[in-house]
Amino acid sequence: MRLNFSTKTIVLILIIISVLLVVLRYNVQTSDKIEICDNMNSNELKLMCYAMFSKQYKYCSLLGTSSSFCIDFVSSALDLNEDLCKSFEGYNRLSCVISLAIKNKDPNLCKLQENSTLTSSCYNSLTSHLDDLNINEDFCNKISEESLKFTCLAKVKNDIKLCDNIKLEPREKGNCLAITSKNITYCQSTTNYDYCLFLVAMETKDPDLCNKITLELTKGECLLRLKKDISYCDSFVADWKDYCILNFFKLKNLKII
Repeated sequence: MRLNFSTKTIVLILIIISVLLVVLRYNVQTSDKIEICDNMNSNELKLMCYAMFSKQYKYCSLLGTSSSFCIDFVSSALDLNEDLCKSFEGYNRLSCVISLAIKNKDPNLCKLQENSTLTSSCYNSLTSHLDDLNINEDFCNKISEESLKFTCLAKVKNDIKLCDNIKLEPREKGNCLAITSKNITYCQSTTNYDYCLFLVAMETKDPDLCNKITLELTKGECLLRLKKDISYCDSFVADWKDYCILNFFKLKNLKII
């Protein structure tokens, strides 16, 4: 993710965002949350912050490629239920259902999606929260992506041999082997070393593994999930620190921390 937000946004949109920041600021109910948002460096992150605390999806569309992050923050803050999620469309519904599934520890809620493609996206997305959900073999078999499916099955059955079924993406086999064996040596053969470290850290509950992660965004979530302490955000600088703070409240809203 780019937190630099160097886009070709025209001056008019910047003015609109500035005005909306003022409006959203007064929709945030408590002074401590207003202060959190006010202290953020960029207008984009301030907008995400105010949108989350005021529970307003509609302002996220102004953020362009970063809108999905904003939508996820807002979804986590909503008073979620099935009817509410079904009232949304597209990515808003997907984000809402994923948040509801995590909060309720019920991956079967993915059935609330509008079509089979979004349902598959929901199941695939939940694989990064295997330790936060009540998962079983039936859930794993609903995952469409081969590497994610057999990694899930290997974890549920505690059978490392199931990783051998990963054929289409052989380099993703390392994630499966690393999680099932709890051995980060296998991460060296994966396409995303940092993400593999993150998955093993979640499996072993070892925060020391988080510090081996080089990508700030992934390291921050890893530490937040395991340490459950917002003070770890102070180790990051500028926008990374602000994003870490937003992520802390998102994880707290989802009852992950």
